[in-house]
Amino acid sequence: LIRMNNCIQLFACVCHVAAIFNRNLRALANVIDCLADVMFWTTTGCMTAQVDAEVAFRETQQAADVVYAPVAVDAYAPPDMPDVAPMAQKMDHGSFPPGD
Repeated sequence: LIRMNNCIQLFACVCHVAAIFNRNLRALANVIDCLADVMFWTTTGCMTAQVDAEVAFRETQQAADVVYAPVAVDAYAPPDMPDVAPMAQKMDHGSFPPGD
């Protein structure tokens, strides 16, 4: 929904810019602008309803059954990977900078 909203808002903007140069496009620009407004308010309504549902869920007993435990930062650390890079990708900086 949000991507569609962004797309139609951008299209409305392009139509308004085109209407500056071609007066025949003004009616089309106004129609697209109206559709963009409807899409925006529909998206806003859906997001508001989702937030309301999440708040209502949090206030019920069902939310108390879900365990919210902090997770250690190390839990998301990637595992130790062996050095498997091909020789062409390994860089030797032994004699850098030159002349030292």
